[in-house]
Amino acid sequence: MRYEMASVTHIGNVRKTNQDSVLTCSGFINGKEAVLAIVADGMGGLSKGELASSLIVEELQRWWKNFSEYEGYTVAVSHGDIKVTIKDISDAVDNIIYDVHDKLIEIGNQDGTKLGTTLSLIILVNNKGLIKHIGDSRVYEIRGGKIRQLTKDQTYENMMIEKGQMTESEIDPRKNKALVNALGVSKKLYIETLGGVINANTLYLLASDGFYQGKENLPELFDWSSVTDLNIALDYMRNLILEDSAEDNLSGILVRAL
Repeated sequence: MRYEMASVTHIGNVRKTNQDSVLTCSGFINGKEAVLAIVADGMGGLSKGELASSLIVEELQRWWKNFSEYEGYTVAVSHGDIKVTIKDISDAVDNIIYDVHDKLIEIGNQDGTKLGTTLSLIILVNNKGLIKHIGDSRVYEIRGGKIRQLTKDQTYENMMIEKGQMTESEIDPRKNKALVNALGVSKKLYIETLGGVINANTLYLLASDGFYQGKENLPELFDWSSVTDLNIALDYMRNLILEDSAEDNLSGILVRAL
């Protein structure tokens, strides 16, 4: 299976800095083409959001280069060489995320401040997919022109809904939703992990909240059946958002399995 990717990031119309970080990388794992895509949204309400988002992206990029640059990469064990599994990849990514989380907390303690970031990433190799999700950036799947959100926003409101203490109708759409999970913010960190089989001609959209909220219901209302060129699609969506208020940084990545 082969893949193509495109990305876009923009400061928006209001913010003075872009605290989003995005990354797309390709390589080989077990001799098969593989890709990594990341959206990390530095938390604008905290200082140094751009440092937090860039640090996790840089560490994952370094790991990916070392991990995937050799075609046919294997793990040596006493009874012979075995292929790298999705679990091997998942465990390695988790270790990096937890290490960066600890570094961000240490930096915050030294500076007497807090810095944090969301993280949504997808790794595709052969016909397998792996998603890691922290916060409220999102991963969507688009098949047959229909879109569905794979990740769940880790917000106070969703937590209350899961506990049965709030209903969706009680959420005020005019208010910003408070995150309950992010890198660097509190000692406890939860990494949502999703995985499954990848089907050909499937699109994946990774989006910061400034992208999917920049124009109301844009991912859901977009005509995905007409998408041929990924860059043109992302540029068009970005322009629609910028024509609106675009109060936040906005970042999106499209990945297509061929």
